[in-house]
Amino acid sequence: MVTRILITVLALAAADPAFSKDLSFSIRASPQSIRVGDRITFTFVYRNTSSHEIGIIPEYYAYEALDIRLKKLNTGEIGEMIPYLSPHIDPNLAKRQFRLVKPGKTYSRHLVATVSAILPRTTPSASHGSGLYLVFRDSAIKVPGFGKYEATSRYLGVESYKNQLFPPDKNRLWVGEVFAPPITIEFRNG
Repeated sequence: MVTRILITVLALAAADPAFSKDLSFSIRASPQSIRVGDRITFTFVYRNTSSHEIGIIPEYYAYEALDIRLKKLNTGEIGEMIPYLSPHIDPNLAKRQFRLVKPGKTYSRHLVATVSAILPRTTPSASHGSGLYLVFRDSAIKVPGFGKYEATSRYLGVESYKNQLFPPDKNRLWVGEVFAPPITIEFRNG
């Protein structure tokens, strides 16, 4: 019986994309309780849990808002990503953003957003109107009202990124998907 349970747990862990024996990923927010006008800093922490060096490309995204997923705790509503600037396609971005993480070490990066009742003027669509937004440099998340939210993120290392790297880094790139355990943040009214 114990053997069967252990095999089931190991099989589930191996099938779960959030499970990684080489890389752990987490997210923090400061402050965790915010209101309109406040700035919030998200910190993403990548930890090499393997016995060898691994490479990551932590800032390889089209829009900053894609790095955060918000789900309202009492209703399950999801925040809607709204781009408001065209992404700049940089063919050398993967090379510049490549980070080598030694065994047992971490790499951290920060992402800052502002809570706003309106979208920036550069937003092409006026259909979103006023509301509650988490505004980043190039995009925003429309938040479905005040309250507590589960915030999470994922890191995705894709095999095709290797085509954009220098030869020694191609074999070090970590490929897979890992999800950060959720944290709670609160959007307060007033």
